[in-house]
Amino acid sequence: MSFLEVKNLNINLKKNKANLVNDLSFNIEKGEVVLLAGRNGSGKSSILRTIMLERIKTMVVKGDIFYNNQNILKFRKEKDIFDYRRSISYIPQLDNFEGYYNMNVNDVLQESIDSFNGEKAEIDEIKLLLEKLQKDAHEDFRFDFNSNPSELSGGQQRIVTILANFIARPGADFYIIDEPFNNLDESNTSIVINLIKEMHLKYPSSTFLIVTHPHQEKFDFITRKIYL
Repeated sequence: MSFLEVKNLNINLKKNKANLVNDLSFNIEKGEVVLLAGRNGSGKSSILRTIMLERIKTMVVKGDIFYNNQNILKFRKEKDIFDYRRSISYIPQLDNFEGYYNMNVNDVLQESIDSFNGEKAEIDEIKLLLEKLQKDAHEDFRFDFNSNPSELSGGQQRIVTILANFIARPGADFYIIDEPFNNLDESNTSIVINLIKEMHLKYPSSTFLIVTHPHQEKFDFITRKIYL
């Protein structure tokens, strides 16, 4: 069986029964880098939230999702769901730092590192990486680890999310990345592409699922593409 196998997946909203995903099937082998591309409203983020077992209570989900030979849609115990999520590095589509008023970027990164069940990065490693990235970035992109994340710009928050949920969790079995270029201008998208490429080259046994729009297929190291 594949590393990840989605079989006959159907997703509807409970509230108005709107159909978000219709009879979707695909599989991903271990070590692949797969791009899931589709227009707005094609169900991309709903698929990822379902794989992460998020917002399941607001949706009617039918079908099967096998991850490492386990049907995750059959998980009922909170501990099983929690342990499953902790094994994955997941970058959500939206950067939400509301309520982080008493935390700085350093605190956010450390909290993410502590919550992950796998190989963990050191804060000093991430600081060096951020310094390296900022040398080639626009001045308005720059920030430091003492910054309050809720006061950063959209592009800066995007980088904090990527650092916390991606770079801070090296060697994860599965990286799920939803709309990596959100809030980033054209000049900074190359930074994110290079980060993902570097992680892929460093950890070739890790599996990547990247969701984006069809016009943002800027990756030259994709194993294959799935169009919705």
